[in-house]
Amino acid sequence: AQPDRADLLVNLGVACLLDERDDEAADALERARELTEEDDILADIDRLMLSVDDPEFEEHLGEITSMVDGGIRLTGSDIDFLEEALENAPMFPELYVLLGKAYAVREDLDAALETLLDGNASMPEDPDIIEQLGRILWESGEQQLAFDYLNKGIEANPYHVPLLTLTGRYLFEADQRDHARAYLARAEAISPRHPAVVEARGAIAQILSDERN
Repeated sequence: AQPDRADLLVNLGVACLLDERDDEAADALERARELTEEDDILADIDRLMLSVDDPEFEEHLGEITSMVDGGIRLTGSDIDFLEEALENAPMFPELYVLLGKAYAVREDLDAALETLLDGNASMPEDPDIIEQLGRILWESGEQQLAFDYLNKGIEANPYHVPLLTLTGRYLFEADQRDHARAYLARAEAISPRHPAVVEARGAIAQILSDERN
């Protein structure tokens, strides 16, 4: 009834995947790709196409995500898995973030920056890519550039709590504390119990404690 609805074709692709009809899933997803330019839908299509090619993709990605979030250094094969997935799914922002984090854990900040800058070039308003890019730039000593990207991210995503709290935290560290409190207050007004707010509070409390000592 509505053959030009990309979102409905994506849903059809999901249904076909669940029913193990991979060829039909791929056909529906490719048709959806031709009908849309929306980043969110393209990201869903890229992710689902990876599952068409590898039924165990989501399980493997979940394991890698848990390791990266836990600060565990990935093996070379896991890095290769992410790099290959990114080549096949260049509009899947989570892959840029994961690979950037994985390189950072390996203390390869140049590779992390290159990955995240590529992601930002493809999806310049994606808040998760910008947040991680801001973190890596800050760790690399590029404070002003970190602020530039974070501010652009907030302009495009004014209610994104992690971007607001990270900007506030870095402003506090840069001794611009009135500005920092403004960003943190905005984040707390949106979601006072958000993990990013809790993380920022802890970091600032540590700064104040170190100053007193």
